[in-house]
Amino acid sequence: AFPAFSGLTGDSMAVAQAVDFFSRAYWLRDPEGVLHPLPLPAKITPMGVYKGDLALVLEQDWAPGGQTFNNGDLILISPEGLFERREIENARLLYRPADDERIEAFRLLDNIIHLNLLKNLRGRIITIADDNGDFTPSLLEDFPDGFIQFGPTTPDGKGVLAVYEGPLTPPALYHVEGGSGEKTLIAQQSPAFDMEGLTEEIRYVTSEDGTQIPYTIMYREGMAPDGSHPTV
Repeated sequence: AFPAFSGLTGDSMAVAQAVDFFSRAYWLRDPEGVLHPLPLPAKITPMGVYKGDLALVLEQDWAPGGQTFNNGDLILISPEGLFERREIENARLLYRPADDERIEAFRLLDNIIHLNLLKNLRGRIITIADDNGDFTPSLLEDFPDGFIQFGPTTPDGKGVLAVYEGPLTPPALYHVEGGSGEKTLIAQQSPAFDMEGLTEEIRYVTSEDGTQIPYTIMYREGMAPDGSHPTV
């Protein structure tokens, strides 16, 4: 067992108990040392806090109080209801990924939500505008298809460091400004090999159950895809 939801439980302490490799049970330990079960699903990833509410990514379908949320959803719930009354109150959907998306990270920058998504082996950043609880996502177009990983938030809370790289783009460290999404290059590694004349693309192979599995292929421009070239 280990502490969970630090700083949100007052005089009590929330504890996550590993049930197996994938599942956890959540408990609230009150000041007298008594453990109370919390009505959370066994498979969740806590992402942070937004306007006082807990932000959670579900790793299973969940139907609290007749509501329906899907595996992969990013939701908000009231910490007061959860930790004071041990009830799910005001649960609401913040973002529902597409079938080929997965939420990797959550940052709150300048009061605007930024999500790092994985889509078909490529990372992307979206911002979510909050109009009195009506959440509208927008894609940051400044990053082409590649791999993006969020780093720490800047001390003023208005930006985030992000590492971006692609199959033919060396890793680069950027500062991403909250709100505007403007990015500033801080540093970039030198190329590990000569990339001149190379191109890359995402292709798909169909598994036995019909799932489309993406993969990346790199080749020299103008090469005929006729199966006569060695491939690693």
